[in-house]
Amino acid sequence: MLDSQLCLKKYRTELVDLSKWQEIVDLLSELYQSSTGAIVQFRQQEFNVVVSSSNQENFLPPDTKWPWEMKSFCRHIMETNQELYVPYPISDDFWRNAPAVCEGPVRSYCGIPIHWPNGDMFGTICVIDTKPTEYPKTLTTLLNQMARLVESDIEKSCQLQEMKELATKDELTGLLNRRGFGLAAAQKLKDANFNNQTIAILYIDIDNLKLVNDQHGHDAGDYCISALAQAIKLSAHENDVIARLGGDEFVIASVLRNESDVEQIVSQISNSYQSIADSNIELSNTSLSIGYCLKTTHHSHSLDELIALSDKDMYQAKQSKKGCVSRANT
Repeated sequence: MLDSQLCLKKYRTELVDLSKWQEIVDLLSELYQSSTGAIVQFRQQEFNVVVSSSNQENFLPPDTKWPWEMKSFCRHIMETNQELYVPYPISDDFWRNAPAVCEGPVRSYCGIPIHWPNGDMFGTICVIDTKPTEYPKTLTTLLNQMARLVESDIEKSCQLQEMKELATKDELTGLLNRRGFGLAAAQKLKDANFNNQTIAILYIDIDNLKLVNDQHGHDAGDYCISALAQAIKLSAHENDVIARLGGDEFVIASVLRNESDVEQIVSQISNSYQSIADSNIELSNTSLSIGYCLKTTHHSHSLDELIALSDKDMYQAKQSKKGCVSRANT
């Protein structure tokens, strides 16, 4: 699902259509004849205005932030999970010392909680004014309906994001699949070219996996594959693109600080996998064959060509001596 700690204002995906939310808050400001209509997200221990009404009187622009520790109407809604309407907070003993009131222009607040699909609090949708108000019940009911529309939009976005992830992720290991690697590694190559960086494409295969499947069953084979995935995760750089292409074949796209980096990655992957294999009799006869190629900005190989080169090196390593490493320069 969508990462609840990402600011939706800056979430770069077509799955969240903030223009719809903009229309909602603009409509709220018009119907309530208020200074501000807004949708606020709670993330990373602070509140962040995702969208706010575009009318001239609005005093709370998008990206306005305030900490959880500050006394606020949004915090109260998060704590109680209840709607809140304060017609004239400056005359209210509880609210008159809230910073938005005693130091700011807020003279009326009406807000409704918004939730993620799993029930966790997302934030609030609210109508704020610089003058006291007396909203009829129909208007607070309307705000509830708008909150439900926003929740429905969030749920649909989460579902679409999950579908997108299923289309690009490998079910067994949780890594990217071939399609996901193609998308992510292509961008990695573009970035490396732009920044004049060298990138390595590593191709990894498990030796004797068929023997494991034949002797111990496919569950043991899946364990080998999962063990290799874990070894790669532990050994690769944080921003490397890692994928399982299928079967026991894995690939990594890694931007290098220097060429010796790739040898270190290879060694760490091999050692991590071997430590797992040595402690499990079903994996004891397996090892890794690893091939790689280096892509500098002086060469124009496509991603598919780089994968093919590293695959060829891996195959040569497997043929000559299982577990040894071969290298191609591009």
